[in-house]
Amino acid sequence: MSLRANEQKIVDACRFCWMCRHVCPVGNATGQERNNARARALSLSFLSRGQSLTRDQVENIYECALCGACTGDCATGFDPTRFVKAARAEAAAEGLTPGPVVRILERMKRSGNPYGAVALAPVLEEEISSLPSKAPILLYLGSSARYQTPEAAVTAIRLLKKAKVDFTVMRDEPDSGLYKVNLLGPVAEAREDLVRAAELINSTGAETLVAYSPSSAKAFLRDYPELNVPLFPQIRTFTSYLNTLIQKGALVPTKGEISVTYHDPCALSRDLEEVDCAREILGACGLLSEMFLHGKDTSCCGSGLMDLYAPQITEQTSTARWSDAQRTGAQVLVTACPSCYTVFAKTKPEGMRLCSIETVLFEACK
Repeated sequence: MSLRANEQKIVDACRFCWMCRHVCPVGNATGQERNNARARALSLSFLSRGQSLTRDQVENIYECALCGACTGDCATGFDPTRFVKAARAEAAAEGLTPGPVVRILERMKRSGNPYGAVALAPVLEEEISSLPSKAPILLYLGSSARYQTPEAAVTAIRLLKKAKVDFTVMRDEPDSGLYKVNLLGPVAEAREDLVRAAELINSTGAETLVAYSPSSAKAFLRDYPELNVPLFPQIRTFTSYLNTLIQKGALVPTKGEISVTYHDPCALSRDLEEVDCAREILGACGLLSEMFLHGKDTSCCGSGLMDLYAPQITEQTSTARWSDAQRTGAQVLVTACPSCYTVFAKTKPEGMRLCSIETVLFEACK
C-alpha cells in the first residue's frame, strides 16, 4: 500500500512527534497509546517501507473519531485526519474494511442512511408535511436528526415557525454523503453521494440552506468544495441562523435562572471556527458555566458515526465528557449537534439533564 504524497508527508511528520498526544479524546479515554495520531502515523509509516496493511492496522485507523483535536493543536499545521481517511480508502480497496463498517455501508445502500431507517417518526412526518413544498429557506435536518433525535428536529421546526420564517424541509431529504466520506475516504463512490445530494438540494431553488447538524454544515462548507461539488444556496449553520433571529427580534427569549454548560461540537467549533453564536443564544436564556476544554479546544464526545461500529469507545469518551460537565456544577448539558446528543444520551449520569440548544431557546421563548 502507498499513500499519496501529501498524506505520506503527514505520516512521516507525525510518526515521531508527541505534541498532540495529550489532546486526543479517544487516547485519553482508552489510555491506549495506539489511539493517538503519533502512534497511528508510526504504524502506517511502515507501509511505505514494504509492509502490507494488516487487519489490526485497519481496526486502529477506524478508532479515530476524526474530531481534529490533533490538527487544532498542531503548531506546524499538519492534519492527521487526512492520512486516516486515505488509509480507510486503501483498506476498502484491499477488501479490509471491518465487518461492522461494512454493515453500515450496506444499510446506507438499502435505506439511504447509516441507521437502516425506512420511515420517519410520525410526529416529525407531520411537522414536515405542514410546511410548504417550496420556500426561500431550506432547513436541512440530516440523517442523525431525522432518525435518531426526531423530537429535537420537531422542536427546531417549531422554533422557526415561531419566528415566522418562510422555510421548508425536504420530505425525501438525501443524506449529505459525509458518512461515506468519513468511512471510505474521498473516493469516487463517496463523491457520487455528494453529487446526488447537491443536485436535489439545488433543484429546490432555495436561496439559503440552513444546516441543522454541524456535521452537515461542515460537509457543505468544506467537503463539497474540496471535492468540487457545487451547491447554489448560501450555507448557514443552525446556531448562527438562530442567533440572527434573536438579534432581529424574531425570537425573544426570557432570561431565566437555568444554569447550563455547553459542549462544543467538533465540526462547529474546530472545523467551522464558530464558537460565539451558541454562547450568545444560551446567554440570552440563562447562565452558562464553561467546561474544561471548550470552544476550539473542545473534547470530542466520541462521534455518532463511530458509535455505530465502536460503541465501547464512544461510551468511554462520552463518559469522560460528562465528567467535565459535572465539574462545572451545572445541572444541564447542552449540545448543538444531534450526533453528540445521541452519544451523550447513552451515558447520561443520574441527576443531569441533556438538552439540545433549540429546546433551551424554545422554552425560553414561551
